[in-house]
Amino acid sequence: MAILKKSHILNAVCICVISFSSVAQATLVTVEPDDYPPYPAALTNVVEGITLSVADGSGTPQLNSQVVGFLGDYSSTGSLVFGRQVTSFVPDDNWFFTNISVHSIFRAVFSVPVDEVSIDIIQSTAQGDTGALQAYDASGTLLDTDVVSLGGPGTFATATVSYPTADIAYILAGGYPVVNGPPYNIVALDNLRFNVVSIPTLTGPFNAQEYFPLHPGNQA
Repeated sequence: MAILKKSHILNAVCICVISFSSVAQATLVTVEPDDYPPYPAALTNVVEGITLSVADGSGTPQLNSQVVGFLGDYSSTGSLVFGRQVTSFVPDDNWFFTNISVHSIFRAVFSVPVDEVSIDIIQSTAQGDTGALQAYDASGTLLDTDVVSLGGPGTFATATVSYPTADIAYILAGGYPVVNGPPYNIVALDNLRFNVVSIPTLTGPFNAQEYFPLHPGNQA
């Protein structure tokens, strides 16, 4: 009786499935107010994969407010910046962190967590000379904060948060530090960018003999 050698057994299993993983790839996505109609049009979901909203002091998005394109006094690119429109109020570009229930914090939620986010923070008032970008994971844990200083009305700086893994589920941005009442540290915001990380995979059948060829001598 013939005895199957180890190499011959491989020949019997000629079709199998294997997965190949390539290096993670990042795509830079930009949300630029100048690319869309200004107020009264909303910027809530103008870019796939991200939802923009106006949040209160707890970071909770407010249903009676929306992010719009606003023609302010200063911008970092073009002419429009991110504005806030609260029901029954005229729109403005006043963004600031506070602990009270004022609709004043810029919030962006990503449909798929990302690993890097940037936003331009612009000094639009004399007292708003500092701004911040905060990044949170899906459970609401603060991952990191980038605080930037500004050099006077009309100047801007880019705040960026980078994380080793794609765990940034949402961000908050506005004038900093957090205050409990006026005067608020008001800034304008413009030109949001974020990385979408993907790991392409190739999965499918293949012929094992192509990868594990048998030599003529490996026969029973």
